Amino acid sequence: MKKEPVQVAQTEQELRRKMSSIQFLSDTLTDIEKTRIGLKNRIQYVMECKPAIDKATKKPKTNGEMWGLGWGNNPAGPPIEVQPLLTLRASIDADEKRLIKDLEKLIAEHPSYDAIKDVPGIGAKTIGRLLGAIGDPYIRTNKDGTSSPRTLSQLQSYTGYSVVDGHAQRLQAKTQANWSSEARMRLYLVSASCVKQKGKQSKYRDIYDEERAIQADAVHMVECARCTGKGKPPAAVGTPLKLGHQHARAMRMVSKQILRDLYDASRAWHANLETAPTGNR
Repeated sequence: MKKEPVQVAQTEQELRRKMSSIQFLSDTLTDIEKTRIGLKNRIQYVMECKPAIDKATKKPKTNGEMWGLGWGNNPAGPPIEVQPLLTLRASIDADEKRLIKDLEKLIAEHPSYDAIKDVPGIGAKTIGRLLGAIGDPYIRTNKDGTSSPRTLSQLQSYTGYSVVDGHAQRLQAKTQANWSSEARMRLYLVSASCVKQKGKQSKYRDIYDEERAIQADAVHMVECARCTGKGKPPAAVGTPLKLGHQHARAMRMVSKQILRDLYDASRAWHANLETAPTGNR
């Protein structure tokens, strides 16, 4: 089947309408995913019967404690009580696939996605979920309903990728995060997908490799609890970074570059709109 040509949004009103739809579909998909996962766990509990998992060791218990009802072991097939759950899951799966297709179609018409869509690791679904969480990268919606341009640093702060007092934003005990955890997660997932594209000429994978090479010789400039673990003294100043910390720094560079590229593409689109004839706005 021949694909229909993609037409990137041409007016501010059109882009605003598409962004509203993208955010609505993204939020709906989040709700459906939670329902699907909960239903999957319920069906698994009803159908299976296996040794319970010890929460401390993450291994099966050896004391004979079992998990699940084991109704799926019936040779005649699932009992009638389970059929409504199986039917509901099939319906949810179909609805989720349909919504994903709708989201991918909309995101293909967004100027930010259009600018990076050919980079290996970038997908319409993952970028759609990211834009659903952050909105238009360049234009933010204020609490009073109005909209205004934002800076790149404001966008980085909203996604949890800014620097505060010389430190990267991190969630601390008894402190409420001042960023969107949903946006931060979605950005990380996009970055993780790009980093997996080793050998596929992905500029984001190249950024990761370059930063890992730099961090291989890096040492702590301040004490670091990340590199020692819970309940242990933090790593001392001057000690080398653990591999996990090196990876985290490289992933951070990738995430910030993706965010910058989305922001720059949106800002350029809006700048072009301002110089266009009034009828195109």
